Amino acid sequence: MALSLGIKTGAKFKIGNHLMVVLSVGPGSHAVVDVGGKSYHVNDQRSVEVLKDVRISFGPERSTGGYQNGPRLAFEAPITIPIVRL
Repeated sequence: MALSLGIKTGAKFKIGNHLMVVLSVGPGSHAVVDVGGKSYHVNDQRSVEVLKDVRISFGPERSTGGYQNGPRLAFEAPITIPIVRL
């Protein structure tokens, strides 16, 4: 099961020992992230491997129960790799 976290430009995460920074969000279902000095373009069409055994994909904004949820990233990684918002 993937971990889904809300994002905005400038958001920072630690994936294992690596820093991930969201460089931009949008337009549309697209984001650019930096992981360890390398940029990745992420969209909702397919996941992207950013580290060994770690894949991310983009989730669009959606309305749930009257609340507007912003853009999200879905992280797929082994449970042994911690993913933390900074």
